[in-house]
Amino acid sequence: MMMIYGMFVFELRTLPHQQLQQNKSWRHVKNERVNRSASWQYIGAGDDRIVLSGVLYPEITGGEVSLSLLTTQAYMGRPWPLIDGVGQIYGMYVLTETSTTRSELDRYGKA
Repeated sequence: MMMIYGMFVFELRTLPHQQLQQNKSWRHVKNERVNRSASWQYIGAGDDRIVLSGVLYPEITGGEVSLSLLTTQAYMGRPWPLIDGVGQIYGMYVLTETSTTRSELDRYGKA
């Protein structure tokens, strides 16, 4: 198992990812002051975004079934835990977007 997101397991035979990118931000507000330089106040954590990217080879790894399972989970509209294969818990995440590019199509239009 490479990673688990809610009820979906990322592994070589489903949807293996080759890259994980995590972006975190922290929010601050600028307070202007008279005859003094502005001060900054921390107002909490910002977005924590994880992007998984990879290439899916349907003849070797998972195909349409794996993609539909993941999108079905996304349509539930709730956050799910994201845990990697060594047990690191990233937290609760919602799936906001998937992107699919199909290339090298056969005569039936299948990739």
